[in-house]
Amino acid sequence: MSLLLTNCTAWPGLTVLLSALGGDGGGSPMLFLPGSSKSSPVPTSVSVSSANSNGAYKAGSSLNISVTFPNSVTVSGGTPSLNLNNGASASYQSGSGSKVLFFLYTVGSGEDVAKLDVLDQSSFVLNGASVLSSGGSTQSTTLPAPGASGSLSINKSLEIDTIAPTVSSTGSPSATNTYGPGSNLQVNVTFSETVTISGTPYIDLNIGRSINFSSLQSGVTLTFPFTVSNPDDTSALDYVDSSSLHLGAGGSILDKAGNAAVLSLVSPGVSGSVSASKTITIDTVSPSITNVTATTANGTYGIGAAISIQVVFDEPVNVTGTPNLVLETGSVDNSATYVSGSGSSTLVFQYTVTSGDTNGDLDYVASTSLSSGTIQDLVGNSAVLTLPNPGASGSLAANKALVIDTSAATISFSASALSVDEDDGTGSATVSISSAVPGSITVDYAVTSGTATGSGTDYTLASGTVTITNPATSDTINFSINNDSLDEPTESFTITLSNPSGVVLGSTTAVTVSILDDDNSPEVEVCRNFG
Repeated sequence: MSLLLTNCTAWPGLTVLLSALGGDGGGSPMLFLPGSSKSSPVPTSVSVSSANSNGAYKAGSSLNISVTFPNSVTVSGGTPSLNLNNGASASYQSGSGSKVLFFLYTVGSGEDVAKLDVLDQSSFVLNGASVLSSGGSTQSTTLPAPGASGSLSINKSLEIDTIAPTVSSTGSPSATNTYGPGSNLQVNVTFSETVTISGTPYIDLNIGRSINFSSLQSGVTLTFPFTVSNPDDTSALDYVDSSSLHLGAGGSILDKAGNAAVLSLVSPGVSGSVSASKTITIDTVSPSITNVTATTANGTYGIGAAISIQVVFDEPVNVTGTPNLVLETGSVDNSATYVSGSGSSTLVFQYTVTSGDTNGDLDYVASTSLSSGTIQDLVGNSAVLTLPNPGASGSLAANKALVIDTSAATISFSASALSVDEDDGTGSATVSISSAVPGSITVDYAVTSGTATGSGTDYTLASGTVTITNPATSDTINFSINNDSLDEPTESFTITLSNPSGVVLGSTTAVTVSILDDDNSPEVEVCRNFG
């Protein structure tokens, strides 16, 4: 029976159609507003729910959805279905003769939705079936509006997630630097969504070994910590390739719906890889000696002569303590003592010739002659102190020709530095031998300009030879100074002895000559015209 009311006094123009169905089924009243083509959600006493627990479900999962009516209903003549808000549908299974009809939904790939519900209030599709109340009248199958009271999304929280988690990035909390043995480092693998871990995943790194999973941070980041040890070594820490992440025996990485994670990584070195974000160098290789030489010129050296020896490593090293290099110096082996070079690849040792020392081609005693102190590279790897075998390629004797003779007289400058005033006009450097020798001796000298300019500009002196004839034991190298009118700083040049004949070089083989300027700074007079 239907009743149509028009032109209500309380609300002129309002038309209400009341519809009543006999028996215990009954329809729902519908309200129409004049001039409106849309109706408000129809109130209904039907409710939709599910026997499944709240949570996320992946492809292949079965969800049981129930539609409950106010009274018992009978289904006949077809198979109803429910249209769902993810484009899928649930098929009728059972329940005819009761208040509850049961539908089955099997999740398919791509049917993702944050909260499962029916599509709309007309989502109960008869498909040729009839749904009758216990009185035999047609039962209304209007469903609760999605999100309204009695709807599936209000009664349950069912998420459909068919997308597998993927690796979104890899990296490391460790800073860009070079690390040696004992350093604690970590590699992180971050997924696109929250995951759960079982077993012990591991990752293959380009240091020649694999690192095990330790912890899960914020539900998305797997941490793989490790301690650097020999023989770990790489110029840029990363994994080996895109398939370097493994589950481990019986392990799994799943999202909340149970989708197994895709373990593929981006290729090493490209955006998203460890080495693309920072350069972490691992060095567990010990530095080694590649060469031994000297900056002291080839020649013969006597008592007091200072020999500067360089030990060259294949990488920069730090020195603590005072290493020594034992030299072959005759009946008693003396040592060259470390003086400088820490932080570089070349260490400088100094040997001062003493009475009784002798060697026709100076070298160290053995390949084990470097000892004492501590020599390590910049990340703490202890150096291998094995020297090239004496006389072999890379040894001191192979690189230089340094003769030690303390039986002969020595020749040296009387001082390593001297100063002359610019207005002196001339100057001289004295060369002396330690004792008189028969006949005559000679020694060459070379002139090197420093801040001063030769050829008469600041001074005049060419390279030459000094001759000392018995009974004299000294001579001078004379030079002239140009007294110019320029105001200039102190300037210098150097004279160096070499190639002695009849004597050997002594302790001071070079002298630096400083020219002291005698000119005053120019005076500037400022005049102002008061017109």
